[in-house]
Amino acid sequence: MGGKKAAPVSWSLDRLEDLYAVVDGLRVRYWDVGAGSPVVLVHGLGASVEWWLPNVEALAERHRVLALDLPGFGRSAKEGLTYSASFAASFVAAFLDAMGAGRASVVGNSMGGLVALQLALDHPERVDRLVLVGSAGLGREVGLRLRLAALPLLGDYLASLGTPEAVVRGTISSILSNPREMPRELIDRWVELTGLPGASTAFVKAARAGLSVFGQRRQIVLRHRLAELRAPTLIVWGDEDPVIPVAHAYAAHRRVPGARLHVFEGCRHCAQLERPAEFNELVLEFLGEGQGGIPR
Repeated sequence: MGGKKAAPVSWSLDRLEDLYAVVDGLRVRYWDVGAGSPVVLVHGLGASVEWWLPNVEALAERHRVLALDLPGFGRSAKEGLTYSASFAASFVAAFLDAMGAGRASVVGNSMGGLVALQLALDHPERVDRLVLVGSAGLGREVGLRLRLAALPLLGDYLASLGTPEAVVRGTISSILSNPREMPRELIDRWVELTGLPGASTAFVKAARAGLSVFGQRRQIVLRHRLAELRAPTLIVWGDEDPVIPVAHAYAAHRRVPGARLHVFEGCRHCAQLERPAEFNELVLEFLGEGQGGIPR
């Protein structure tokens, strides 16, 4: 990787202001940092804007960075929702309209990768560049933990067990190879959000909409449409991902026209959290290729 280095990684929650908007009748929380060509960050299942904490300010050195809590997650609305990739992709498009950003580059992790992919396929005119990080939607295989969470009755029972602290600790241990390196402030925030009213129910409903005991449901697997992608695409994965196997990255790389692939060694499901400095540099370099390195 060459070019200008990314800004130092910041893990400070105090430097990022929670903003709120009503989009399609739903109250949504978001962060809006920086200036230049817009980049929207889309988190995964059960996550929130905080899962992009070490990336936002670095990317904002050269872009306007928009990170949102999808409906059902974080501090966004949790009632009366439709849980589907198509709904979430349309919501992201509506969010961009509300932010005055008709077209943006989109970075999605896990379920957020599926949402970003759906947006790029259904609304290609809205997506400049696409970054898929440990993305769902590229094959059926998925970790046992999520398959169990999607089961009727059992999923509800498992969701009711343990404190929010235990849930967060278990999640971090399963998706990150270096859980002890996570700042306590960030863990406390995740615990707080996990314990919010409706959070557990929303997680189970969203999991059930996209997953079954057999893995990712066939209707969310978009591998057969990858050749349709027109946005330049970067695929990022961890070679030790226990949630979605790295084999999906290699398979997608073969199918997406002109796609780039970067696999982090010794990394699990969230490269943006495990290898933030390298991740930020990688993404900035990729985004800069579409602008001659100069923010618009």
